[in-house]
Amino acid sequence: MKNKSGFTLVELIVAFGILAVLMVVAIPNFSVWKANTQLKDAANDLYNTMQRAKMGAISKNRDWRVTFNTSGGTYSLIDSVNGTLDDADDITVETINLNTYGSGVGYGHGAASSPVGSSFGTGNVTFSGSRVTFDSRGMRSGGSLGYVYLSNNQNNSYAVGLNSNAGNVTIKKWTGSDWE
Repeated sequence: MKNKSGFTLVELIVAFGILAVLMVVAIPNFSVWKANTQLKDAANDLYNTMQRAKMGAISKNRDWRVTFNTSGGTYSLIDSVNGTLDDADDITVETINLNTYGSGVGYGHGAASSPVGSSFGTGNVTFSGSRVTFDSRGMRSGGSLGYVYLSNNQNNSYAVGLNSNAGNVTIKKWTGSDWE
């Protein structure tokens, strides 16, 4: 008597068929998840850069800022070495390119129908002069309170900005009906 172990051809075909159906269902969901994760990473990195500007200003006892280049899809962390914002002696500590996140991450408000403040601003940046500056006490220096809006190719969006003169950096996500 022979011991026959293993799978029959029919069992293998059925197993591969089930795997194929699962892949067809999973791949689109993975793409959406990946795009949203990349957008969340970009928003968190912007939040962290703004926090670094605030901490740099306090530790170096001079103004630091983040400047936003909406046409180039970048933002930069700037140390104003001489303590003024004349750009002459400023040092660019880091420049971040939003294109490196993939999934169409860039300046934009996606499907958000209302801004956090009064408008989405020029190029989806509401800070005066497309920059936010922190003074040696970590407080917002000059300009207005504001937000920077980031979105992806799934039309999801985040807003990162300041909600008080105290320099408190916040991050908000558009839920489809409100910012949370």
